[in-house]
Amino acid sequence: MDETMNSQNLLRKAIKHKYNDMFDNGRLSEKFTDDDLEQVIDLASSDFLSSIDFFFIGDYLSKFELENQNEFRNKNEEIWGELFRLLNSYVSFSIWTNQINQKYFTKNPIFSDHELINVLFSLHARTCLISKEILVLLKSGYPDAAISRWRTLNEFCTTLYFIISNGNECAKRFLDHSLIDRYNSQKILKAQKDKYPKKLNHIEFDIDNYHDLCKEVDKLKKVYGSIFTSDYGWIDGFVQKAKKYGYRTIERAVELDHLQPFSKLANHYVHSSSESMFYSLSSENGEDINFEGSYKGLAFPLDCTLVSMNVVNNKVLSYLAESDNELKSNNTLAVLILDFYFHEIRFKLSKLISS
Repeated sequence: MDETMNSQNLLRKAIKHKYNDMFDNGRLSEKFTDDDLEQVIDLASSDFLSSIDFFFIGDYLSKFELENQNEFRNKNEEIWGELFRLLNSYVSFSIWTNQINQKYFTKNPIFSDHELINVLFSLHARTCLISKEILVLLKSGYPDAAISRWRTLNEFCTTLYFIISNGNECAKRFLDHSLIDRYNSQKILKAQKDKYPKKLNHIEFDIDNYHDLCKEVDKLKKVYGSIFTSDYGWIDGFVQKAKKYGYRTIERAVELDHLQPFSKLANHYVHSSSESMFYSLSSENGEDINFEGSYKGLAFPLDCTLVSMNVVNNKVLSYLAESDNELKSNNTLAVLILDFYFHEIRFKLSKLISS
């Protein structure tokens, strides 16, 4: 920011920018004069000008937040530090098992189910990454954001569990469905660009590529049927026949629907439901929105993350340990160490909650 900049000069700059834009777009018939500008400036209260100084001029805000964050982090570490370290160890070890196995099975393709192996390592890596993201949010004291991210983690874990349970053909369909996902996204983009050409003028759209996608989609319809083009059309044939499939169909099929109450609660922080207006995990009374980090409400997203990772780790590592290979014993033992830490973390979490 320019050293000569102060709250009034910054406000002048913002007002000029807005009115020049309105004039250029034909929304004003005359340009904004200096007298007009000063009349608008005079509308600003001293409190408003002071707030501009604090938030936009100099480093007042940065110093204020740094001081508050340091105080919060010390308190959060005092309460949750041990559990954060244990969860980090659990997730980091999960990442290590993924990397070691992926390196081995890539060099030694002993499985004929190549599509399944591809999906397995990719989705398992994604669950590990999301878990790391959740840990960052927990350390920062944002349980509402953490449980929102867990909702995504839960879907990844459930989807991977379903694919492993149904084998290579299911994985192949899942991979083929990526083309459907791209097509559906492009179809929406095309429709909105046609409807709002000016608003979306900055977004590029390759019509030739879109037509190529249409042809590829037609080919997939001939192979799998028209239902394949729906959002969860790739699960057709692996679940009871229905006109429409969804995530809940997968969840029920692998008997992980006992987690539905938790994902339903997480939905409140993903979508703009009225419940999200009145309830927050981080507040003292469950109602107030806490804009700063909080050490309250972290138990729920932490436990959900641990449960989902335990489910998917057991499924992935048990599958990799089924065939004779150099990592068979390591994967079997990895299941045991992760299961031990799963129970160890939950035990310490229950002690902390009850204390």
